Amino acid sequence: VRATLVHRDVDAVVLRLEREVEGVPWREGSTVRVYFWRENDAGYLFDTPVIEVRDLGEMFLFVKPPRQLERHQRRLHVRVPIEAPVTFLRIPNGEAVDWLRGEREEGDGPLCSGVVEDLSAGGFGSRAAEALQIGDFLYFAEFPVVDDEGVRARVSAAYGEEPTESERYGVQFLGLSAPQRERIARHVFRLQR
Repeated sequence: VRATLVHRDVDAVVLRLEREVEGVPWREGSTVRVYFWRENDAGYLFDTPVIEVRDLGEMFLFVKPPRQLERHQRRLHVRVPIEAPVTFLRIPNGEAVDWLRGEREEGDGPLCSGVVEDLSAGGFGSRAAEALQIGDFLYFAEFPVVDDEGVRARVSAAYGEEPTESERYGVQFLGLSAPQRERIARHVFRLQR
């Protein structure tokens, strides 16, 4: 269940649940697992006992402060595994202006295929059938989770011995709308659970 940290001190951490939970499963003394993100730092995971569940018009969960934290993510956004085939338009780095003018190399097919291997609200990891270069622009007419409008992205990393031998890539989203980013974030949260 998504929650917001509303208070913490030496005795308790108080979380406000972001949605109604029918038949709250937590009782005093039961253990819950909490995963939280510190902005511009990392994601942390800890298990802790419940002190109290309180309904004040909204549900609040009081838990003991953690004795130990496990640093779980170092990325800006939580990333989860996913396996989704994709087809995309590739505009090579440094050739965007030529492509927009219609001046491109013959035989340089614009459509590529690949598989999204992991996903976050900031980007994704991918395998591609064709070699990509850092800086290449990618356009997806259909993208997992966000299939109602196109998604733009840019290759930010290539993994392999040589850049020309890379098959795996790190890709950042460009100009996602707030609803698109929220749909991706919700999907990532569901997969993480």
